[in-house]
Amino acid sequence: MQRKRNFAALFWWRAQRGLSQLALAHRASISQRHLSFLELGRAQPSRDMVKQIAEALDVPLHHQCGESFGRGLSEPRKRSGR
Repeated sequence: MQRKRNFAALFWWRAQRGLSQLALAHRASISQRHLSFLELGRAQPSRDMVKQIAEALDVPLHHQCGESFGRGLSEPRKRSGR
């Protein structure tokens, strides 16, 4: 269950970029099946794989290096109304 939550953000980032699984898989040089398994939490990526996918999604560096790096791609935090 924990893995599924960690990689729900992968789907979020892919949707934000308007990419299909196939298009993102091609950009990241991985198979579409592997990407699907990552989004479903059925596979665990290496730290390098997370970086590779983050770069393919053009995820800002501060999201790549957050505490969830290596466990998933973190969604942007909502800003408080200060």
